[in-house]
Amino acid sequence: MALCNNVTPVFEENDENKLTNDFLFENDKINKTLIEDNITYYENKKERNSKILEESENYRNNKGNESYFLNVNRRESELKREYEVVLDVEKHRISNNIPIETEVEKKENQSDFEKKSISDNLEFNNEKVAKKKEKVIQKRNQKINYQASSPDEVALVKTAEELNMTLVFRNDKEIKIKNAFEVIEEYEVLANFPFSSETKRMGILLRSKKHNHIIFYLKGAESVMEKFVKQEYKSYIKENAENLACIGLRTLVFTQKIISEDFYQKWKSDFNDARVFLDNRNERILEVISKLETDMDFLAVTGVEDLLQDDVCNTIESLRNAGIKIWMLTGDKVETATCISISAGLKSKANKLFFIRDKAKENHYVSNELKKLEANISQTVLIIDGDCLELALNHHEKEFFEIAMKV
Repeated sequence: MALCNNVTPVFEENDENKLTNDFLFENDKINKTLIEDNITYYENKKERNSKILEESENYRNNKGNESYFLNVNRRESELKREYEVVLDVEKHRISNNIPIETEVEKKENQSDFEKKSISDNLEFNNEKVAKKKEKVIQKRNQKINYQASSPDEVALVKTAEELNMTLVFRNDKEIKIKNAFEVIEEYEVLANFPFSSETKRMGILLRSKKHNHIIFYLKGAESVMEKFVKQEYKSYIKENAENLACIGLRTLVFTQKIISEDFYQKWKSDFNDARVFLDNRNERILEVISKLETDMDFLAVTGVEDLLQDDVCNTIESLRNAGIKIWMLTGDKVETATCISISAGLKSKANKLFFIRDKAKENHYVSNELKKLEANISQTVLIIDGDCLELALNHHEKEFFEIAMKV
């Protein structure tokens, strides 16, 4: 969540009607759970009573005291009646969704016999109901909305919230996160490196206020991040990123690194010096930041679904019918871009895909591929990656546009 830059939690009061409905729904679940607990309680009680009756039966077989027999028979009848009455009441509540009554209501509505049979369990159940209801109210009284410039960042923070890791506060100097144990973790922001189209990554340097250790987090595109992680992670990252991209998800790689205090103090001095340089300031800053971006430990590869806006397919179809050429430019992986082009209607079933990718550094690769494309241009969709496109525009601009306009 620290890497989800500019995401700010906003606490809002829930709508009163919605809160009431949600609470009643949760209350019904609590009531049903407690009723089932009651039935379990009386099932166990029946088992204990059966043992008592069995022992009494053995004694009766060995003794001939008539008054004792009368007492045993009377007690046996009371136990059976107690169990049957209470069990019927609890089953009736479950089948009819009747909530558990308060202790006062039970005293008013129950017979003397029912009061006696379940009084030992009332206090425990009422306390359990009170605790659960209080927890539900606290959880539902406030709703967290997240404000951010990117919907992808909000999606990642909401996913973390579903895993019981909630962002509760953030500003330029501090981040507070509530973990799965309901404990607030506080972090000091030591440095923040925003995303840019040039670096294709972003990072943040944090200090834990509790443990005082320093952590550097880095996230970015898979093509960039594979250069910064340890060697053993590279094949795993590439495989999983491609799997997510093939189903149309936008991928990001998350990494981390523990920084020693001595290293941080020296790095901080270099970073402050770089920021005051007048000449080549940006280059110097990037050079200092790069000292952090080595031997990163892999954390996760994420995939975010980017749904198309309403009527995108119909709009593209109308433009193509009007004779307008449609080109799609995206910063996503080639696999993700391919899936989006299909879902947007840029590629039909009759079209073939022609790729120019991954070999921009090879001599004459782009020009040779453009000639192949021109020879088989009918019913073809061209997909070209960023490096090859840059080479085509810089060295084969006229040839590229002539061929691209025909596909």
